[in-house]
Amino acid sequence: FVDLVRQPQSTLGKQLGLILPRSALKMANLGSSVVKPNAGRDRLALRSLLSARGAVETQRMPLRGLRKQDFRRGFRGMASRALEVRDLSSASEMELLAAEAAAEAQLPAFRRLELLSKLVGDVVELAVNFDRAAVLEEAGLTTSVSRLFP
Repeated sequence: FVDLVRQPQSTLGKQLGLILPRSALKMANLGSSVVKPNAGRDRLALRSLLSARGAVETQRMPLRGLRKQDFRRGFRGMASRALEVRDLSSASEMELLAAEAAAEAQLPAFRRLELLSKLVGDVVELAVNFDRAAVLEEAGLTTSVSRLFP
């Protein structure tokens, strides 16, 4: 389980206010697990479907109430569960197709934005590692930070 935020551990990190949200930790691969190849498309389609139904969510993606098994079933499994959790009627085939088409249209921009996640992830990973190293140095140890796998 990953907390919603990572508090700084070092004195320097505390002074700098190095508080990292879970969303940033996920970008650095420090907060989540394996992602399916169509996960982005499925989530975009789900957002489109829920938005069309008037269920606009303020969070990054409308995944509230979904279980791991729902994700394994792809968009249609996710949609079924998401509508059920929100006490909405099942989606028609036309609604599902429209949501899938909307996701396909949004996918190129979504993929381009995902490229930035890698860059931000590298910076977050460095910040976490420097904070950990600073804790060790504060305890009187000598540290060195470098990248093992470029």
